[in-house]
Amino acid sequence: MDAIYVENLTKKYGDIEVLKGINLRIEEGEFYSLMSPNGSGKITLVSIIASVRLPNSGKIEIYRKKPGEAKKLISYVPQENFSSKLLTGRENLLYFAGLLAIQGTKQKS
Repeated sequence: MDAIYVENLTKKYGDIEVLKGINLRIEEGEFYSLMSPNGSGKITLVSIIASVRLPNSGKIEIYRKKPGEAKKLISYVPQENFSSKLLTGRENLLYFAGLLAIQGTKQKS
């Protein structure tokens, strides 16, 4: 069974195509490593698989689930801290909770 299946994945930032037609199949129990030069799209690919970023096109399945449904199966910790200094601590927490579809109790501000 495929644990991760990626078909013809593309990602563009403006006119710059970062990922072009990526195909990847990792079966359950396999160990897989991405190795390539800096700036080649590894972090972009992994963040798309983890549903942190959206692709422009292509198909992704995690254990035959669509990316949004697979968030509960994935832990994604980027190398850099990408919390925003423009947001308060609470706003950063709410933003990242929303990315991970974490729901809490509603509190008054």
